[in-house]
Amino acid sequence: MVTAMSVMQLVERGSLSLDDSTQLETLCPELKEVGVDWAGIAVERLTRVSLNDYMQTHIFQPLGLENISMIPTPEMKTKLAHMNYRDPSGKVIPRDHLFRQPLVVETPEEKAKLFNSACSPSRRITCPLWLTALVHVGVLAALLNDGTCPTTGIRLLSASSVADMFTTEGNTPQGFGLSCMLTGGATGRSEGTGWWAGLANQFWWVDREHGVEGLVGAQILPFGDPKVEVAWFGVEAAVYAALKEARESGQGTS
Repeated sequence: MVTAMSVMQLVERGSLSLDDSTQLETLCPELKEVGVDWAGIAVERLTRVSLNDYMQTHIFQPLGLENISMIPTPEMKTKLAHMNYRDPSGKVIPRDHLFRQPLVVETPEEKAKLFNSACSPSRRITCPLWLTALVHVGVLAALLNDGTCPTTGIRLLSASSVADMFTTEGNTPQGFGLSCMLTGGATGRSEGTGWWAGLANQFWWVDREHGVEGLVGAQILPFGDPKVEVAWFGVEAAVYAALKEARESGQGTS
């Protein structure tokens, strides 16, 4: 999602087009597949800075967020939630992290070799974003607030760009926005709710219609852990139940 926000910023500035295949082929001549990683590569090549550096300057700093980076700082490493694996019997076993390389690099040369990625564990030296759940919902809050940070008041994207990110093409049961899926659900979420999941069973959602967003996070493999999914469903259902109760009592949202 943060990569998509970076792309839309460049689109607003007139530097990048979502519909210019020639520009994309010029930026990424080796492109042979689709995916958000290529969007990140396009951002890097257009701006001539790493994706992590771009996000720090144009997204995280304006949001007033710290302790979020593709290369964890020493302080961030002291608070690291370690990875686990649930075996077929249900036993939880500690295991090495999916993205170990960003945890052990030290020199500028080593860091420069890391692939600033959104979601490619198949790449040996990939580095996704490392952040806390509280910081994560801070990013989502800007999308919920039509592109403006609710705490700093700084606008990252126009309301129309955010709307484009949450617009799907065609009439299909499973909608897709820019880097998120769009579906309603039995929990009470609206049909245009954007959501996504991480491989280690992190689930987030942004419901712009109802004015709520949330995150349920774990550090356990394999993906699709039944216990985490039950927790996710329960948290969502509780949020919408409380929202409904507040509105019926005339309290609204806060």
